[in-house]
Amino acid sequence: MSAPSDGESPDEVAYQETRFLPAAAEYGWRNLLLTRSLFVAAILAAGAGLFYRQRDIGPDVVVSGAGSYVALSAALFGIVLAGLAVIAAFFDPAYVKLLHRAEVLRPSLFAFWWVAFLAVVALVAALVVQYTAGAIHARCIVGTEFTIATFLFLFAIFEALSLVGTVMRHGLWRARWLTDSGPPPDA
Repeated sequence: MSAPSDGESPDEVAYQETRFLPAAAEYGWRNLLLTRSLFVAAILAAGAGLFYRQRDIGPDVVVSGAGSYVALSAALFGIVLAGLAVIAAFFDPAYVKLLHRAEVLRPSLFAFWWVAFLAVVALVAALVVQYTAGAIHARCIVGTEFTIATFLFLFAIFEALSLVGTVMRHGLWRARWLTDSGPPPDA
């Protein structure tokens, strides 16, 4: 956390550090992007793209698939918010202090923001596919958009699965803290 400069209050500095890009940089772009989720999503999306290009799949099928991505991405966004609410329910001043000392508070909260961001980007990409697949009949463009939308959707889903681990760890840390069997494990 940086110190306030002349004219900046500590609250203004704290707010700036919690904006998406600075928080992502603190979390580490490498930690966000070089994950199994990204690689598996990329392989599966490439397979979906190749399947689209090799088969005579009409725009109605692509629009339908993109519609599923829209609905599921929106649902995923809601699930992420519900998971964040579960974590927030664990918080009390002593537990927050414990997490802060273990340096896991900010990274575990940012993970929710990251998955919510991916869900929204996947939703927008799927909306673009829905529109263009119906309006533009260029298979190359639609195929590329469909592959990108598939990748973003799968990446968001797989990162959400990783987020379940964060919720589980908080449950275990909270249980350990409540039973006074020691400090939470390292993240």
